[in-house]
Amino acid sequence: MGKVNVKVKKRESLSDIFRNIATGVTGFFVFLILTVFPLYTHDMYFDILKSRYVFFKVWTLALVFILLGLGIAYLFIDYNNNSSSPSAIERFLSAFKLKNIKKHIIITDIFFVIMLFCVIISAAGSNFKEEAFFGTSGRYQGTECWILYFLTYVAISRTFKFKIMYLDYAIIAGIFSCIWGITDFLYLDVFNFFANVSDMQKSMFASSVGNLNTFTNYTVMVFAVSASLFIIEKQTVKKIFYLLATLVACAGSIFGLADNAFLGLASFYLFIPMFCVKNRRSLLRFFITIDVFLVSLYLFWCGMKLNHNPLQASIIMDLLNQHSIVAYLFVPFTVFIIVLYFILNKLKPNYGEMIDSKLVPLDSYLPKNLVKVYYIVIISIIAFIVFILIQINIVKTNADFWLSRVPSSHLFVLSDDWGTHCGHNWRIAFTNFTQNFSIFQKLFGYGPDTYLIVSERTFYEEMVSRYGEVYDSAHNEYINYLICEGAVGLIAYMGILISSIKLEVKNMKENPFVVACVMAVIAYAVQAIVNIAIPITTPVFFALMFICASEEINNKKLSINNALYS
Repeated sequence: MGKVNVKVKKRESLSDIFRNIATGVTGFFVFLILTVFPLYTHDMYFDILKSRYVFFKVWTLALVFILLGLGIAYLFIDYNNNSSSPSAIERFLSAFKLKNIKKHIIITDIFFVIMLFCVIISAAGSNFKEEAFFGTSGRYQGTECWILYFLTYVAISRTFKFKIMYLDYAIIAGIFSCIWGITDFLYLDVFNFFANVSDMQKSMFASSVGNLNTFTNYTVMVFAVSASLFIIEKQTVKKIFYLLATLVACAGSIFGLADNAFLGLASFYLFIPMFCVKNRRSLLRFFITIDVFLVSLYLFWCGMKLNHNPLQASIIMDLLNQHSIVAYLFVPFTVFIIVLYFILNKLKPNYGEMIDSKLVPLDSYLPKNLVKVYYIVIISIIAFIVFILIQINIVKTNADFWLSRVPSSHLFVLSDDWGTHCGHNWRIAFTNFTQNFSIFQKLFGYGPDTYLIVSERTFYEEMVSRYGEVYDSAHNEYINYLICEGAVGLIAYMGILISSIKLEVKNMKENPFVVACVMAVIAYAVQAIVNIAIPITTPVFFALMFICASEEINNKKLSINNALYS
């Protein structure tokens, strides 16, 4: 009997070793994706898309092979050194039996499998199979890329263990990238990346990320992570670090001169009160993040004065040009925050509620209706915007009245010219989907990342004659998935996105810091309405999303580590 106990002890020790190694390997991969990957370049901007994709591909395959090697090694060692039953192989295989599989999967797994299946079917049924597999006609978002995303998802969701240091290092990398982008706006060219770039192209690229739209879809994620952690952090030194990071990331997003940044920043302020604004401290910090945004506007205003002739316009630039007083709003808002700080400190806490065996000051918590009032205001603003859109684009009888009174009113005119021809691009996409696609193509798309082929084959003459350009993407991720992966692919992708957010919101009490990942995912998802998925930054987005899934899986102890190294 004693001999059996010794063997069990050895087996448990061996499993712990392999489990920890697998967790460490995946942790190192996540560290690379969140810190090194966004800064990696090979030949400046000239091959940034291909070199960044190759980086992601090589390290993903390395991660998969190492984890497979660890699993096989553990099974072999356990089989040869353990005579007890069941063996590691039997325990692992039993996890995949039909009666047990429900215990080892989550809803996001199902959507991801459907998405991968859809991508493969779409590529198989496409008339351009090579382009659909490798994504060479677009931005390498083909079947191969989605297989890599799936492998990354399985590895992170099943073997990753969250630690706040991963986000801290990601923020440091983000700060570096944002400062770099700000200096590019000022034409300082610190790293000499514009040495062989034309003046026109200089207005299109920034930092280590490249295209301005791509740069800002990265910076809004850095902002969302930094600002979320600033609101919930308790340590003074880290609070200061997160606040400075929030300022730099917000400024970087605005200096990026891309309208998708405006959507990403707005989404943060729309959703963060739901998760984090629960007491006086978090309320005050929420207002501080708003002040940070206003200070960033002022810094951008100063930058515009230094950079007398910026070549690219944006919503924020247009607003500041028409109403320069907006740049100085941070002054009265800062005074408001100072006054609010003293008012909140004057309020004496009323100790009386027992939570976790501790007396909690009741009025340190905010009235529950306060957040409701906030959302009533937000919904009212959205309703007003919808009303104006209807008046200008559908009713039209009062269009001149509203156009003369609404700031940046041209943004409300939905035409082919809207959003740097996004209106025309989207009209072409929906025309193709409704009129030119077969039933199969409507369900599974034209082929992964084949948007350029679709637009060229159907509306080439119209695009060239009207705007002198050809659309290689929809400049809307969701429309792009609809065209390339079809209705099934779009639904599956939305399922992955929504389910991962929902799972983490459910488990936020266990690890409140992961709210930073949730907010980054939401900010990216909202700005994607006018942007595209691209392997230069999308792996960062997916890594943050997969961390959300890993928290749910770790809480339920469903990981491969637990199935294999048990």
